[in-house]
Amino acid sequence: MLAGIGATLCLRALWHRQWAGLARAALACALWLGSFAVLYHFFIGKYHDSGWLTYFFKIKYDAFWPVTQPIAAVKWLAIKLYEFLKYPLGLILDIDNNRSYFGLKHFLKMGWLPLPLLGVGSYYLFRRNKAHFLVLLVPMALALVASALQKYPFYQRFTLFLAPAIILVLAYGAQQVAHRYLPNRGRTYAFLALLLFPPFVNSAHQVINTDAFYNREYYRDALLFVNDHYQPGDGVYVYWNMRQGYEYYKLAYALRYPAVEGSFVKNQSTGQADYLRHLLPDLAPLLGKKRIWLIYDVNNRDPIGDYVDQPAWYHDPAYPPGRVLNDYFSHLGRQIQHYQKGNYAATLYELNN
Repeated sequence: MLAGIGATLCLRALWHRQWAGLARAALACALWLGSFAVLYHFFIGKYHDSGWLTYFFKIKYDAFWPVTQPIAAVKWLAIKLYEFLKYPLGLILDIDNNRSYFGLKHFLKMGWLPLPLLGVGSYYLFRRNKAHFLVLLVPMALALVASALQKYPFYQRFTLFLAPAIILVLAYGAQQVAHRYLPNRGRTYAFLALLLFPPFVNSAHQVINTDAFYNREYYRDALLFVNDHYQPGDGVYVYWNMRQGYEYYKLAYALRYPAVEGSFVKNQSTGQADYLRHLLPDLAPLLGKKRIWLIYDVNNRDPIGDYVDQPAWYHDPAYPPGRVLNDYFSHLGRQIQHYQKGNYAATLYELNN
């Protein structure tokens, strides 16, 4: 964001030969570059070769602009702008999580209103003040260029910094439409109410139903369910993809059960049977227990740093996370209780004598 604003201000001052203005802008840019250099040296530079991260956003979220394929590039841009209206702007009526972008349902979601207003705002802002236009929209152009170069994913939280500028342009578009085409005050209010209807409904829905929060997670719910139903002598096994949640909540909530924290062994295993073999040392302390809890995330297959979808055997749809251990414990006894909320689950087994 600062790079786009700074470049615009410096180029404008240079074009108009405003040397004092250029010096002030250059000083601000130098401070920003110094700050960025420090961050890059201590943090960002450690991850510049993280090919797994680029692969993740490319495969999972299609977050890089395919500019070398013209038709795909246009379609990608239209979809990403639509997604941007939903998150982070919240201007799409959130009635489901469907990611198909065509049809009557998406007309009813009202994405057709803010997107044209963004175009109207851009047009009139460019005519009125080109410098303001560039200050607000060059950062988005730079983000798209970085996406095309596969240096920065254009996806959800990574576009949050663009939201204030885009809201200003959209609001200017709404102002121009109201001023030029809606001279009647009642029609203007109706138009604004229509524009603000989706975010109002979305916010009200989330206040009434907190489960509707975007990307809501339920680590705590699963861990506290076990805490509430734990009996002295029970064994508890936390699958590797729940370890971070367990380690936090056992301190934050003083969980009353000690758990065996599962090892991450997929990369040294060759198949499901070999994977179980590598997990058996973890399970040895639990096998003398009468009851065993298994706590796991049914969705997360890959930790930070691993390439998604690899190895292929581990990503077999027939074997979601936890399946191997559920099958194993089922052979040793019977399932007597199961809890799941979102992707987070806890299953209780009673072992045979």
